[in-house]
Amino acid sequence: MITRELCAGQLLQKLRRALPLVAHGCPSLMTMLGRNLCGANLMPPVTVTDVFYAGEENSLMCRVAVNGKIAEPVVILAPVSQLAFNRRHPIARDIAAYRKRRAKTAVNGHGGR
Repeated sequence: MITRELCAGQLLQKLRRALPLVAHGCPSLMTMLGRNLCGANLMPPVTVTDVFYAGEENSLMCRVAVNGKIAEPVVILAPVSQLAFNRRHPIARDIAAYRKRRAKTAVNGHGGR
């Protein structure tokens, strides 16, 4: 069986080759950002500028640049699971498969091993 770390490592390499990537945050992430960044209600798309593996619990994390309706650019960290990528982008299918495997192993309690 393929371990979570191996799957994460393979996706990590593909993501790095595809950077920078435009994404949208999930509603809870965007609400938190909106509250903390000048009270903006609607946040623009974000740009993923870097990705890294943050261990089994946190998995893949993205360094995200937030631009647009705020005075100065802000950089935040967000899990790949909190971002929505264009479904037509070639990497989108790999991200979806990774999320599905990760959710399945979390439900089954096998830890991906």
